[in-house]
Amino acid sequence: MRSLPKRLTHWGLSFALGAALAGCSVIPGGPGQSAKESSLRPAPFDPPPPGLHPARIGIPKFEVSYLFDLDPRLSYIAADQLTTLAANSGRFRVIERAQIEKILDEQIGGQGNVDPAELAKRGKIRGVDYLILGKVTNLQVNTYEGSFAAKLAWSVLRKVTGSNVKLFYANAKITTECGIDLRLVDTTTGEVVVSDFTDYTKTDSIKAFGVSIAGFSNSDRSRLRIDSASQGKVLRLALADVMKKMLPKIDKMLLAQSSGDDQSQLARSGS
Repeated sequence: MRSLPKRLTHWGLSFALGAALAGCSVIPGGPGQSAKESSLRPAPFDPPPPGLHPARIGIPKFEVSYLFDLDPRLSYIAADQLTTLAANSGRFRVIERAQIEKILDEQIGGQGNVDPAELAKRGKIRGVDYLILGKVTNLQVNTYEGSFAAKLAWSVLRKVTGSNVKLFYANAKITTECGIDLRLVDTTTGEVVVSDFTDYTKTDSIKAFGVSIAGFSNSDRSRLRIDSASQGKVLRLALADVMKKMLPKIDKMLLAQSSGDDQSQLARSGS
């Protein structure tokens, strides 16, 4: 009878490992396994309304809150991704980040983050109508433990894998979170003319997201470490989400501006 608890413990652990590792491969020290291409793509934006004149914008590097296990280049990655999204929206003529940062450095000594109040002091930024200033407030991927089986699987995986073990568990569910703040700033006045934010959250399988899991976070074992490319995938989804929120307000503003420009042009041609 004394050996029964030991046998039960061994059986229980074996059962848990079987449930946890079904469809899962754990590769100590090897490169993270890439899942299939993500089926979660940002939906195309609605086309701009007729009569809208594209604005010239610049997108400098983002501000990034101090977050664990993130790519140190995330501020540049976010700016480059938003540049692509803004250009594809059909509402902007976007100046490349390297060029806009050079202009900012020359005109306002733009080292680090841009202060809208400083723009108003310095006057209009050469060749730029607006800046989009962004901040990443959160980016993390957590285990999703919405069922007993999921809790059991993740619990066992935490025990049998270290933080440096590369993990690919295609059918396991995860929750991605990404917080983004965006401000569209008039470069002449420094006024924030449009702003919005997102706390993007989505739960799906690792396979559906197409991310590579690189192990558990050292600071929080319910948090997963993902590689740089995977961080970019989550970031792009969040950026597309906040841009979609902002575009109706941007359309309204740019349409009013376009109408005023057209009337001014007519007045000049009539005189």
